[in-house]
Parts: sequence; structure tokens; C-alpha cells
Amino acid sequence: MMHSGSFSFFSPHFRPARRFRCHLEYLPMPLNALYSRVLMPALALLIGSVLPTAAHAEWREIPYDDVAKMALGLQAVDTQHIFSLHYVFVPGKGQTTLPADLQLQLKNGSTLTPLPVQPNGEAAIPLRNDLVGHDLQLRINQPKARTALQFQLGARLPPSRNVSYAQLTESLPVMERAIEQMAGMMRFMAPKPRALLIQFAPGPTQTLQLFLPGGGKQTFTSDAHSVLHLPWNRDWLRAATLLSAMPVEMGIELK
Repeated sequence: MMHSGSFSFFSPHFRPARRFRCHLEYLPMPLNALYSRVLMPALALLIGSVLPTAAHAEWREIPYDDVAKMALGLQAVDTQHIFSLHYVFVPGKGQTTLPADLQLQLKNGSTLTPLPVQPNGEAAIPLRNDLVGHDLQLRINQPKARTALQFQLGARLPPSRNVSYAQLTESLPVMERAIEQMAGMMRFMAPKPRALLIQFAPGPTQTLQLFLPGGGKQTFTSDAHSVLHLPWNRDWLRAATLLSAMPVEMGIELK
């Protein structure tokens, strides 16, 4: 699923969710295990090493820089606002609900600033470049076995079922630029977009027809999870597409 390499330009603690989402709390692992699918709503990209504080063992901390750098890098190149970015708490493994007393704080030295968490788990984490590089910490009052923090990334949906391949895949070159910018000289080892993940509502198999300028046609179908994998190919930018139904979410698969 992944290419080889050990460099991560996001954080040494990323590990991928199955699709569209990125958990923020896993142990370090090499790059070939870091990314498989990013949602977009969920792309995917996981951060955060969890360390309890000495004074309050029930709280754990995640470096703010690790949580914010992917989103800030993406925002810098996403001038057309193609992506939507969210931080969301989800129940831990084996859990079905969020803790009723879930709290999130931003720690800056000795100053603790409460950050709102909505009933659905969405967390209001500020994304500001001026906060990076100052050893800020995000503090959570629950063990990671009880709840995990996810970075959820979604791509803009097409306006209709019949759009150009270039418009349908508009998020992929933006993600490429974001990765290249954050990876710098190590971009040759960084993951690259491989496909657009198109999520349909549960139900019958859906299709996408690709009409090439020279007259050729290809058909792609959704899988058992109602997700259609559309390969990223710059040679198809002049092609037209026809979806059998409107998608409900779109994300990016990385290689």
C-alpha cells in the first residue's frame, strides 16, 4: 500500500485511518506505514504522541506543532478553498460514546486556555502560524483508550454528475503542492496522491465513466463500501466524466 522510506515531513507519529480520516495519537512508525488513505472528509495523515503530565496524570499532551502543521501547510496552498479541515474526537477502540466530561486545553507555558468541544466531538483548535514554534501543547483530560483525536480532511464535491476530470480531481494537484512544500528537499521520499476516493451513499454499485479526448472510454465501479477509486493521471486532464450518482464525500488515497 505504501512506498518505502522513513522520512515523515508531518510528524514521526502519523498513522493512517482506513480512509478520509487521520488519527492524531499513535506511536512512531516508518513512512511506508504512515499513509494509505486520507479522507478526506476525510486524508488522510495521523499525528501526536501522547504524554501524561507529571502534575496531572489524567491529562495527556500532544504537541500543537504536530497537530497544526499539516493543516497550515495545506491552507497555504489551497487558495481556492477546495478542502475542508476539521479536528474531531471519536470514541476509543471498543467505545461507542464520547466521555461526558471531555475537555481540551491549549497550554502555553503556565497559561491554560480551554478550547470548545461540540457534542459531536468537533474541536475548535486554532490554526495559526504565529502559534507554531513556541512549544505549545494540546491537553486532553481522557486516556487515548477512551477517546482519540482525528484530523478529518474533505475535498469539495462536484457541482453535478457530469464534469471534467480536471474539475473532479481538483484536490489532487493541491495536495501534491502541499506535500512538496512541506517535504522540501526530501519530497522524493514523501507520499504522493494516487487516486481520488469517491464515497457514495450506501446502496447499489455506482459507476464513473471516463471519456478520453481521443474517443476512448473507461468505466470505474464502487467497491463493497460504496467507495470508487479513480486513479490520478495527468494525461486525463482533458477528459470528461459522468457519475451515476452524486457522491456524499471525497478524499485522497496516497501512495
